[in-house]
Amino acid sequence: MSSVEDIVTTGDNDEPIFPVKYYNYYMYCDNCGSFGLKYWLEPENHGALERQIAQVKRVRNWAGAATVVSAVFAFLGAFLCLGVSLVVLIGTALVASYLDSKIEIRGVRCEDCETTYAYGSQFFTQFKENPRNFSMNDVPRPLYNVYQIKGETIGPA
Repeated sequence: MSSVEDIVTTGDNDEPIFPVKYYNYYMYCDNCGSFGLKYWLEPENHGALERQIAQVKRVRNWAGAATVVSAVFAFLGAFLCLGVSLVVLIGTALVASYLDSKIEIRGVRCEDCETTYAYGSQFFTQFKENPRNFSMNDVPRPLYNVYQIKGETIGPA
């Protein structure tokens, strides 16, 4: 429900790309005023799931390398090694995608006070308010690290 509004202009003056103006809202926490908002992930054990996904992806990378090596040996007659490598590669891809699907983004959470804002809540439906009267000078740099919502287009520049 709290944001700093900024007008952004994109494009350039070349004929195929005309400049367009739109609002960009840099969101901050209603409770403490911090701009440190990060995605709120569920389930709460997302750290363990992310570690498992990283391990599975490492195994998949090794299986991919083994598949390439096995393909070379397949020309020499070792088809069994190629088959095992392909099964491991496909299996780890399926396990990684399953674990990845367990992590859901439910909204945002403040890094300072740990207040959570679920998608669809008032924080996201009435985000144009700025009760602390912050300006663009108060938004921490670099801007791409700040949680932001692209607003409606104003029109050509």
